[in-house]
Parts: sequence; structure tokens; C-alpha cells
Amino acid sequence: MNTHTGLLMRSAFSLSAAAALAIGVGLSGAIAQDKTTATLRVASVLAEQSAMSVAMVKWGEAVTQRTEGRLQFRYFWTGTLLSGPDSGEGIRDGRADLGLTGGFNLPARLPLSTIGTIPFMTSNVAAMGYAHVNAYNNNPDFHGEFERSNLHIIGFVPGGVNTVFSKKPLTKIEDMAGVKIRTVGLGADAMQAVGASPVTIPANEIFEGLSKGLLDASSGLPLDAGVDFSLQDAAPNIVDTKYGVYTMALYAINRAVYDGFDPETKKIVDEESAAFLDKYYLPEIQAAEEARCKKAKEAGANFIVWDDEQAKLWKEKLGDTAKNHWVDSVKQYGADGAKFLSSFEEDLRKMEEQHPWTNTLTACGSSN
Repeated sequence: MNTHTGLLMRSAFSLSAAAALAIGVGLSGAIAQDKTTATLRVASVLAEQSAMSVAMVKWGEAVTQRTEGRLQFRYFWTGTLLSGPDSGEGIRDGRADLGLTGGFNLPARLPLSTIGTIPFMTSNVAAMGYAHVNAYNNNPDFHGEFERSNLHIIGFVPGGVNTVFSKKPLTKIEDMAGVKIRTVGLGADAMQAVGASPVTIPANEIFEGLSKGLLDASSGLPLDAGVDFSLQDAAPNIVDTKYGVYTMALYAINRAVYDGFDPETKKIVDEESAAFLDKYYLPEIQAAEEARCKKAKEAGANFIVWDDEQAKLWKEKLGDTAKNHWVDSVKQYGADGAKFLSSFEEDLRKMEEQHPWTNTLTACGSSN
């Protein structure tokens, strides 16, 4: 048994038959029979073809196969069951049995889990994912956030590197001045540091914003999601500023639902969850971004890759502003952000060495 699996299993608590009925997921088989029989509702704000969605489906197929069909999954994509902002609470209270969410949806409950939104942490998607897995396995404060929030982790899914879609070519920091750019979270600090004007709008409104002139550019999406939203049609300059991974999402299951599983089903779920990042997600995000690179180029998109010196200058201009804002934001919820940030960054550097990663956006732009 690996560390991740063992910890997940030890964190479980018992569920009464009344509790199973209260969450309304049809888990009678989990209580009344020797083995669980259930169809779980999976909620995601993303489209079915996104890398995060494909990874979830493959994980579900493996679980269904290994449980001989006793545990099955019904998927609700593009926010048809839960909206993005409501996803965390919806999984917690049982409106969905499991789904895609993140600390950004539950900042008061999962404050430390928003650490992946700090700019310029790393461009190594794999390293960011493994650093979160390690924190979940080894850091009681980080792990405790999920226990207290009635969430059992299926897998961490780091977004790809932050991709800028712009109407005009952006080749250096000076080009960012005055640009009205869609931004998420702490990215606003980064944009203001180079004179850009951050604008906050939902992802599904970006294309219209670009088309109507409300935006000059967009950030806060990876390459695959941006191309899936057809942003290259409205903003054909696709820019790798070396900003790095901009967010961390995760799949979680309602803990009461998980605790209703029989021991064998729990073991299967935990084993497949321990493999989620390496087996299911990382291959999908790389393949998805390679495919979207090809699609965008065929549509006539212009890829621009900043040199390391420009990225370094941007990071220097930003300084510790975003990190300090993050530490202050989690402090209001009683979390020691400074202590956690220090240990997380130390482990992140180790994960970068252990898990080399090809930045698909950089590779795509460099192959012009």
C-alpha cells in the first residue's frame, strides 16, 4: 500500500444508514449489502473533451471495471449540475456525489489549497501536482482542510501554464501597458505590476468580451481550454509569457458517500485515486495541449514565446506582492500561510528535479 492510499483510507470515518439516506445518493447497497452498488453523479463546469474531463472518465471506467460494474458514474458537464462557484459546496452537501472544484471555490474552507494561484511558482505542471499530493499526504494542516470540509480527494489536477490570447502581438513587458486583460485571482497583481488593466469575467464570456472590445487579451486559461473556447478566432496571438501554472483544481468525493462504500470498494477507489495524477491526468493534459497547438496553428494563430529575460523582469516587478496578498488572505481564516508557503516551495523545487516536464505551450511556440 502506498502512502497516498494508506492515508486516504485511514482518514475515513463511519457512516450511518440514516446519513446515507440523508445525502440522497442511493447508496442502499453500501449499507444493506456486503458490497456497494451505486451510480454516482459527477459534476464539472468543463466540457467533456477537456483534459480534466477525459481523465475523470478514464478513472471512472477503471473503477467501474474493477468493481465489476457495482460502482458506476453519471457525468454532468459544462455546469449542468453545479456551477463553478457552487461546485465545492454542492459536493459537500450532496447535490453532487463527486466533482471538479478547488480551493478557489471554497477559500474560507480550503484556504491553503489556493496556493496554486500564486503567479510564477513553476511552469512544471507535474511538479505542481506532486507537490499538492505530498502536502495532502504529509501536512496535517493541508489535509485537515479537506477532512473538515467533508471532502475526500480523488485527484489533484493542476491547470496547464497560463496562456495569453491577445488581439495584438505581445512580445515584451512594455507591450502589456494599458492592455485590458481578463485575469483570475492573484493574476491581477501580476498584470498590474506590468501596467496592464485586469478585468474579471467568467471564462464562457471571454470570447464575447474580446469580440466586443471589452477585452484586448485574455489570461487565466491553459492552452487547451482557450482553444476549446475558440479564443484564437477573436485574439489570434497566443503568448507564452513564462507565467507558469496559474491554478490548481481537484476532484473530490463527498466524504459521507465515500464512507458508505464497503472495504473492497474503498480500496479500489483509493488505489485508482493514488494513480490519478500520473496515470490519468498528466498524459491527457499533454496530449490535449499538443492537439490544440496543432488546431490553433491550422486556424492561423500566431504563437509568441517570451525569452527568459522578459519573464525574469516581470517576476522581479511583481516581487512578493502576490505572495504577501496570499499569506494575508489565508490568515483571515486562521491558516499560517507563510509557514506553509515556505515548506511547499521547498518541496516544489524537489518535485521539479524529480519530474521533468515539457511545457507544451513553449514547445508549440518554439516550433513555428
